[in-house]
Amino acid sequence: MSERIELRDAIRWNFCLIGEALTQLNKLDPSTAQRITDYRKIIGLRNQLIHGYDGIDDIITWKIITKNLPTLRQELEQLLAT
Repeated sequence: MSERIELRDAIRWNFCLIGEALTQLNKLDPSTAQRITDYRKIIGLRNQLIHGYDGIDDIITWKIITKNLPTLRQELEQLLAT
């Protein structure tokens, strides 16, 4: 397998893990989940990755990484610090 495919698969897998974690958090503590910007979209991305794998666009994925992931990281760091 090429390095590019391995990297893409690793990124997608990590988005699946993040989305699943938010799904579980939303079940256990909805008010905390709601403190994450676009948490429902993140869960939706997880669902799309799991159930509609052929429809994932690498360009859109890259935009999510560059535009949204820094915000998610910052919000998670703030939640963990409280």
